[in-house]
This record gives sequence, structure tokens and C-alpha cells, in this order.
Amino acid sequence: MVLAHGYGASLLEWNLVQAALVASGHRVIVFDQRGHGGSTPGDGIGSDPMAQDYLAVLEHFEARDAVLVRHSVGGFLALRAVLDHPAVARRLRGLVLFAIRAGRIYDGAPHNRLQVPLPEMGILQRLARIPR
Repeated sequence: MVLAHGYGASLLEWNLVQAALVASGHRVIVFDQRGHGGSTPGDGIGSDPMAQDYLAVLEHFEARDAVLVRHSVGGFLALRAVLDHPAVARRLRGLVLFAIRAGRIYDGAPHNRLQVPLPEMGILQRLARIPR
């Protein structure tokens, strides 16, 4: 099982689910998406490099017959990874998507025009790291 968190969250989003899956005998991989939690933006944030990260995670852990469980933006990125990177699909047995959204940036909704670009520009990541 490979678990990807939603927008603005971290791998801690999965703590209860991860524990239950491990207790039931599953191998579980969780990671902080690029620019979230303990990760860095790397060479940039956007759907393409973040989708490529999914392949990197699957390859790094030598995942075969994996089930990807994706929440929120993680679901959108998983779809992009499967469609754009055939090597991702070859490593999968299943894909679970819940509460996903692709942003629908062109439908005129003001919150979509704001929400989608924020991680691409790195603004939220900088704000999240401001000492309190």
C-alpha cells in the first residue's frame, strides 16, 4: 500500500490508517509530497514533477502489485502519474481515489483560480515554515 496525503497535509495524515494496515499484515509506504511536511520543493512544484515523484517512490521501494491510495490532490497526481508514466501503472494492482479534485481552474470559480497555483508558486510552503 502506498498512501499519498492531500493538499497542505503531510504523511501524518495517514497515521491511524497506516497503523491499522500494518497491523493487518500489509506493507505500507507513506511519504511527504513535494513541498509538504518534511520534504522540499526540489526542482519545482507542479503536477508533472509531483507525478514523477510517484514513480520514484514506487521504484525506490521496489513496489510491485501496489495499491495506491490517494486523497485530495494526491488523487489528481496519481491519475497524472498513471496516464503520463506507464511505468507507474505497471507497478500497480489497484488505485483508490477519494475526495479528489483536479482544480478546474478554468471554470471561473475564484477559489480554484487561487488554490491551484499556490503550491506551484511555493507560497504555502514558505508560509508553513514560518517559525511561530
